[in-house]
Amino acid sequence: MTMQLEIGTNRLSIHGVDAFDLANTLTCGQAFRWWRVGNAYHGVVKGSLLVAEWRDESLHVEDHSVTKLCPDDFVGLVFDYFGLSDDHAQRERSLCKRDRIVAEAIRYAPGIRILRQDPWECLISFIISARNYIPSIMSTIVRLCERFGERVSSDEYEELFGTRRYAFPSASALSDGSVESIESCGASYRAKYIYGMAQLVTTGGADLDLISKQPYEEARESLMSLYGVGPKIAECVLLYSMGRYEAFPIDTWISRVMRFLYLGNPRASVREMHEFARQRFEDLAGFAQQYLFHWARTAKGAYLRTLEQNSR
Repeated sequence: MTMQLEIGTNRLSIHGVDAFDLANTLTCGQAFRWWRVGNAYHGVVKGSLLVAEWRDESLHVEDHSVTKLCPDDFVGLVFDYFGLSDDHAQRERSLCKRDRIVAEAIRYAPGIRILRQDPWECLISFIISARNYIPSIMSTIVRLCERFGERVSSDEYEELFGTRRYAFPSASALSDGSVESIESCGASYRAKYIYGMAQLVTTGGADLDLISKQPYEEARESLMSLYGVGPKIAECVLLYSMGRYEAFPIDTWISRVMRFLYLGNPRASVREMHEFARQRFEDLAGFAQQYLFHWARTAKGAYLRTLEQNSR
């Protein structure tokens, strides 16, 4: 199906989008800056405040920022962020042929895209996510943005919805703060990692743009060499912001899926899980992971917990 665009003043409607589910894409755990308001989702994306809604089989997006993008940049942001230029339907078909478990996960919730987030925001967000719950992650990020970020919502938006939105704080803004001020936003012990990372990026000790251009294994090692970044955070940054679709983040849910549904080994190591996923899914590993994660957490939670308990 060929996509058709209707471009208005700060508005964009895209008809004919194939294999795309807005709600599942925005709520499947890969991004923490989207809020559901009525039937729409409000989110801050790379400094722009977007309101997105799936209506009448089409994607509708509005720009509610203080400084609005020109039409070409607005279209470019939406297409890049949601991966709309990709043949995602073909990806889903390929994964379904390759693996019956992923096929079940795709049938359960088709149309999940991998978002292309800002690497700096993605890195700090997943540092905050360590041993944390999604509502807590979101509230910490909101407070960080309110304290250190710049206002991004327009007067009209604030009048209409009664709230103010902020851009994600830059590395320099966070480095001008302190561990204590970051901790007060709810970051807990992670505050020292966030502050240290802000200092590192501000002084040129870490170049995320350069890392994004490195080969996968080298980029992974570069990220893991940074203070407070382990294998899972590195894989998340590679997948959700750097377009490295061979990445395969392993959290508690994916660990359960791999140990009990694939490897049949309750004591399988993270290394074994990674090697299996890379061999089975190759350059589509990240997409397989996202479908498996959403399916495991929302459809198979009780079943997987039971298998884990029985293995002890």
